[in-house]
Amino acid sequence: MPDEEKNEIKETQEIKIGEQPETAAPGIVARAADAGRRAAVKVADTARAAVSAVVGSTIPADRPSITPEQMYQIGRRFAEKLFSDPAVAPKLLESKMVINFKYYDERWGDEEPEVTVDCSGEEMKLFTGPCEIAPVVTMRMHGDTAHRFWKQKVNMMAAITRGEISARGPVPKVMRLLPIIKPGYEYYKQTLEELGFTELLNYPPESV
Repeated sequence: MPDEEKNEIKETQEIKIGEQPETAAPGIVARAADAGRRAAVKVADTARAAVSAVVGSTIPADRPSITPEQMYQIGRRFAEKLFSDPAVAPKLLESKMVINFKYYDERWGDEEPEVTVDCSGEEMKLFTGPCEIAPVVTMRMHGDTAHRFWKQKVNMMAAITRGEISARGPVPKVMRLLPIIKPGYEYYKQTLEELGFTELLNYPPESV
């Protein structure tokens, strides 16, 4: 083969090799990034399931039964009371926080009721179910843990440390709101009584 043809082939090959990283690399990087995201989601889901299983195993099996619909019913009535309290609402609004609460229970299968408390505007707002407002803090817990908290049977910081409550975001800001919502303990009891959830109201026994 003449030297000119050899040089021409060599130059063409060099150009192709030189172009390959520019055209192929982005695709490889994108696929690797996508695989990394899928792996991260899988790990997160596995970890969440493991925590739910561990926490669920500590929840009394004979606790009163409650449905997701009843959770929403209680949440709305409770919020009406708490957010209309002139000693509570203004201080919550000052925080400008948006907190999303998710609740699970093995009796509900994959369904997880959720509520979003929006303190970022001029008035308190409660959204039941998924909403488009981006939360500052997200907290996920067993429905029984939430009930016990409002019955003053659960310390929130301790529950977060033990993994009973999964929290994402600036948790210290949430902790600073706890003294403000103290009237909620009594409002929660009033709510259960008014809605006829007597069994839930008396659970757990005061001695527990």
